[in-house]
Amino acid sequence: MFTKVASRLTKLSGLLIVILISAHGPIAFEPNSRAQVLLTRTQDKYLAEFDFISQTVADCYSYLTIKQQRYAFSFGDLTRQFRERVSTCTSDEEYVKTVREYLKSFRDGHLRLVLTDSAKNSPPREPAISNNWDSENRNILVVRIRRLWDKDKVKKSFAETLSLAKNARGILFDLRNNGGGDDALAFDLFRKLIPKTLDGGRYSIKYSKELLKQRPFYETLYPNDPQRPGYSIFKAFPVEPEPEAFFNGPIAVVANKGCYSSCESMVVYLRFGNAARVFGTRTGGGSANPIFIDLPQTKGQLMVPTWIHVMPNGELLEDNGVPPNEFIEDEQQALAAAMRYLNGKQK
Repeated sequence: MFTKVASRLTKLSGLLIVILISAHGPIAFEPNSRAQVLLTRTQDKYLAEFDFISQTVADCYSYLTIKQQRYAFSFGDLTRQFRERVSTCTSDEEYVKTVREYLKSFRDGHLRLVLTDSAKNSPPREPAISNNWDSENRNILVVRIRRLWDKDKVKKSFAETLSLAKNARGILFDLRNNGGGDDALAFDLFRKLIPKTLDGGRYSIKYSKELLKQRPFYETLYPNDPQRPGYSIFKAFPVEPEPEAFFNGPIAVVANKGCYSSCESMVVYLRFGNAARVFGTRTGGGSANPIFIDLPQTKGQLMVPTWIHVMPNGELLEDNGVPPNEFIEDEQQALAAAMRYLNGKQK
């Protein structure tokens, strides 16, 4: 009798243990618990990096206040909204997509992620610059500039431009769909080509620890503006000609919305420096002087604009673009009008 009772108690106590374990939820015996822990840790990393990105935007992004005013949004509200979305991301792909959507909300092509493998498998590109004589007007040099990077190739092509320009009676700069690069390369061409000072407007930088860490000379180059804490005074950087600058003939520019960033700097200095007549549409509207900051987790960097560029006409270049002298939406008509202008100036 006692043996039977003991046996029943043993069975009951075992059942009790199972019930108690089950009551506390799936811990040691739940197959998905390890995966859940790993996911939680991954989401914590996503949140930590997102917090780093949003804080960097707050500290370094020069257009932050301007963008909020222009597009009527709150940086704090936007960041909280996307942080909630990041907290539910379950893969790197979803996380990166969410962060890109967050940055895209500022409507600034220079505020973005630059991932390490983003340039892989890119299609072959056309030459950065091509110099050709117009087929009908053999004394007009057509300089097609597609981008301002590939530094060595650009410098070599601009050397050819200078050589050919000595025999040209007019120059057409075709800057359509040029995504930019290093505008210093273009300014170097202007100094050697155009014998006059070119005015490009005024610039003010937003101070940050990261900016001064990367470019400590900015502290003296851009004096502090006591009326605008955290920003420098607006300062002009005209392009001055070198003694050998020689071209006094007419210059025309054709540009469109695809002309962006450093390409727009070319248009600003040529148009407002009264060195060229611009045909086409307003340019894309992006001016940055960006810094690049390594991301804590993701393999890549965050690109952040650091200055504000005001054109000589008083407009911000950012969001507005450079206005042409002659607005012509059709690109072929714009090219034809530019050629007529150059031909007319030669008579």
